[in-house]
Amino acid sequence: MDYLSANSEQESCKDSESSECERTKLPLALEMMYNVSSVIEDADQVEALATATDLLLRSPEKLGQHEQVTGGYIIGKLTKSFGKLSEKGVRFEDLRPAATAIVDTVSTLVEAGVQDQETLKDESHLLPPRKRKAYKEKLEKERQEKEEENWKLQEEAMSALMEHVDQIANALSNSPGVPHKPTPILTPDMSLLIKKVSRSGSGEEPDSVSLPAGKVDFPKHKALLPFTASSDVNWKITGFNDNPYVWDRSAGDIKTSVVDVSLEDAEGNEIPVNGLSEAFTIVLQNSPEMFRVGHLVNYKHYDNSTMAFRDFQALENATYGVTLTVRTAGFIREAKMYGKLGGDPNDTDHDFRMLLLWEDFDITGYDGNLTFTAFILLPVGKVNNGSGQYTLGLLIDECLSQKCNYSADIVRISCRYWDSKDGSGAWKGDGCKVSSKTTREETVCLCDHLTAFGADIVRVPTRDSVYSRSVVGQDSSMVCLDEQ
Repeated sequence: MDYLSANSEQESCKDSESSECERTKLPLALEMMYNVSSVIEDADQVEALATATDLLLRSPEKLGQHEQVTGGYIIGKLTKSFGKLSEKGVRFEDLRPAATAIVDTVSTLVEAGVQDQETLKDESHLLPPRKRKAYKEKLEKERQEKEEENWKLQEEAMSALMEHVDQIANALSNSPGVPHKPTPILTPDMSLLIKKVSRSGSGEEPDSVSLPAGKVDFPKHKALLPFTASSDVNWKITGFNDNPYVWDRSAGDIKTSVVDVSLEDAEGNEIPVNGLSEAFTIVLQNSPEMFRVGHLVNYKHYDNSTMAFRDFQALENATYGVTLTVRTAGFIREAKMYGKLGGDPNDTDHDFRMLLLWEDFDITGYDGNLTFTAFILLPVGKVNNGSGQYTLGLLIDECLSQKCNYSADIVRISCRYWDSKDGSGAWKGDGCKVSSKTTREETVCLCDHLTAFGADIVRVPTRDSVYSRSVVGQDSSMVCLDEQ
């Protein structure tokens, strides 16, 4: 790419040295953008400079820390100019394109993160065996120190960027001509929506708002009244396609989009909201990789097989999602799934039962090679000692007379919120629960407070030996299944 600093053919990068040349010229181009951003007269210039900065930041394969810091400084200056334009009375509709360009650039920096520039190399194989253990322990300690240092940088960078987004939201809220209907600022990876509620005029809390990252259903006005009755307020909803709060070990299993909901007064100060009598409903987009279909095994291995079983280790008061996939030549009219803690389930003895009709399945393929897929949400209650073996039983009458291959892929789903008050922050679960409306595509959370929300999704291994049994009443005989 020929950056803004290259004004002649001689300054253009040759193909043979393009990568190194661009790495050299990117800091110079960003420095030029920083200097130019000091002289801004209108919203069009803010939009143009933010767009140009975003293009520069997206150009290299890996964005260095220096370039990220410079990009953050540019965003800070553009945000300050944006706020001044709002104070001068520039209307919402004229500010919105500039706000979109700034948020898009913020999204690029959030996505890049603070990247570790050095990987510690393990050279223990060069040492005598007696010295390797101490060397590995020292190397692991250094790795953890570097990881914590990197997390600290990520926290600082994210906090600064989110402060700029808050300033953009406040400037938009205070600009003339703010629409009564919630109006989103949309970018490919991040989105922002504000809703101004005035007690002196029109405006009420929205029933529901949608962003690419998810959806928020508001509780009834009565539940919010203790927090919104005293003054004019602004609702701010920020959506992230990927989790931006990654500087804590609790972030490793957040496998959904993240939606941040906050309530602010007219001056932009956050109003704490917790202990609601009616919950917010937050819909999050699941990562598809967590719901991939595993190996399909033979449903009926021997002639006396009637029900297929699968075991997994269940945690107390946890919610599990089961993706049932059946591949067969014929049609399946219905399937029955049973669940039991600490034993084999059957028609008369079970903790959980679900009847799936053919309409409950997604059916793909063609006649003679059909695939039936359904998703079942499985709540597990009290478990002695906190965990125990849970057995799923699957009964499909058609699979007793025709060949079927199946899989039951299990994930554990937990709704989480980002607690910024716990040191540098951590993902926690109190005050949130998984809704029964959760699907393979979306996790639906019910929470009685406001902050950023995401969901843990963890693939749960089943027993290594997949098996089926012939079940008659309480009797069962186990037979091994082969994988297809």
